[in-house]
Amino acid sequence: TVWGGEVFTGSLRAGLDRVDHLRPAWLPGGDAAAQVPVQAAAGFLAEHVDAATLEAAPFGFPPRYRLAARLVERGVRTTATTSAGRLFDAAAALCGFARPTTYEGQAAAWLEAQARRAAPVAPYPCDGLDGHALLMQLLADRQRGRPVPEVARAFHAGLAEALVRVAQRWAEAIRAEAIVASGGVFQNALLIELLHAHPTGLPVWLPQALPPGDGGLALGQAALAC
Repeated sequence: TVWGGEVFTGSLRAGLDRVDHLRPAWLPGGDAAAQVPVQAAAGFLAEHVDAATLEAAPFGFPPRYRLAARLVERGVRTTATTSAGRLFDAAAALCGFARPTTYEGQAAAWLEAQARRAAPVAPYPCDGLDGHALLMQLLADRQRGRPVPEVARAFHAGLAEALVRVAQRWAEAIRAEAIVASGGVFQNALLIELLHAHPTGLPVWLPQALPPGDGGLALGQAALAC
């Protein structure tokens, strides 16, 4: 399984346990899915939506989607993932970013920019960390003609609300002193703003001197090894 989108409890001194994570999806083509949002979308949607639906308006997915969906169907070059980054890629594809990216995180940054064009909206309901449920509500709204900025905002708000609920539950279970949010997704300033809009009663620590992505991850691995 390609990790990501997980909840850890513990500390550097006592060690960490992976106690929760996003609902797994398929990752057709491995790392290539990170460069092609519709390929990431196939891993989330192939079991829920017919390819013809996504090739039609308003989505207009290119043939790459159908090929990726076949990989998922046949279990060829496909692995499971809980990656939050791929969830954002899938949401961006449903909102209209159907082309390959030219730099890392481009689709997610585009989705954030779309969401910032909308006023605050009701979040998509989400039970636990079920990214599939968020995507299916986004898809239904797009089919109904709801504006892209509004669905992008509802997606961000739904994920933020789900993250806060899950963090609070685990924080109470272990009597945590703080909640730490890190990983590349937390370069998303809107997501951070929405997290702060839901007080947890605990300090929420975010990366400051170090990057929230792979650079911070590497340092954390070194710290645990020491």
